[in-house]
Amino acid sequence: MKKFLKQTTCKVILLFLLLSLSFSCVRANTPPTKINVYLAGDSTVKTYGSSRGEGGWGEYLPNYFQENVAIINKSEGGRSSRSFINESRLKDILDVIKPGDYLFIQFGHNDCANDASNLLERYAPVGQPDPTGVYPVTPGNPVPTPAELKASKPLHGATYYAHDSGGTYKWFLKQFVDGAKAKGAIPVLVTPVSRMYFNGAVIREHHDDSTSHGNAYVVAMKQLAAEEKVLCIDMFGVTKAMYERMGEKEASRMQFVKKDGNLDKTHYNKYGGFYVGGLMADEIKKANISISPFVQAPSQVITLDSIKK
Repeated sequence: MKKFLKQTTCKVILLFLLLSLSFSCVRANTPPTKINVYLAGDSTVKTYGSSRGEGGWGEYLPNYFQENVAIINKSEGGRSSRSFINESRLKDILDVIKPGDYLFIQFGHNDCANDASNLLERYAPVGQPDPTGVYPVTPGNPVPTPAELKASKPLHGATYYAHDSGGTYKWFLKQFVDGAKAKGAIPVLVTPVSRMYFNGAVIREHHDDSTSHGNAYVVAMKQLAAEEKVLCIDMFGVTKAMYERMGEKEASRMQFVKKDGNLDKTHYNKYGGFYVGGLMADEIKKANISISPFVQAPSQVITLDSIKK
């Protein structure tokens, strides 16, 4: 009887070890769960496709990631943090984003445009800083959507946030941050990329409205990231340094050329979008977040020669 029990016990232990090894092999061979990275931004991030000559950094970011990271680019031209919310574009992302996914948020170019033609849709006031230089996070109050917006922009609902509804740039950005956190996703703030605005050998200040100075919209975003304890990737600093390192002549080769032959100092060509996408991938790798290990050499290389053909 003792011999039988001993043999039975050995068989059970052996079976347990085999099952454990089998399950560990299954785990080892199972590919990691795909992580979605949603991009919310403006025309410098947008995917233009092969029919357009412009290129956004978000268009080429997928080339720099292994297949278990999916880049879902929801950026659109002309959008500010305010209009992205007003058009329910943020809601569309939050409806599908899941725990462990990322939401990268780059706005500022259009937010600081407070000339008369941009008040209706784009402008998001940065507000007046307090004595220590901190910009306010002031809530907006929705108002009835103007008939002209309903007619021209069917994405608008019955109410929207007007430029003078009280909401400040930092508050609009906070809606992205809070919305992602509420879904268990990870928000990442991305400062607006630099325009190619040279003043001699350096890039002059330009992320300001008519009431501010010192690239206030870049400063305000960095402040919000610190306040909300979220990662901020300073693509303004990265691209400003890129332009200054290259110099105006070389940097011009990265920019889109308009139909009238003039150089577009805001938008990249395909090569520029690819290049800046690589800079973003480098910053993600250095950030040491969950998607950092999956940054790779680009799967598709865009050269100046290839865009001229």
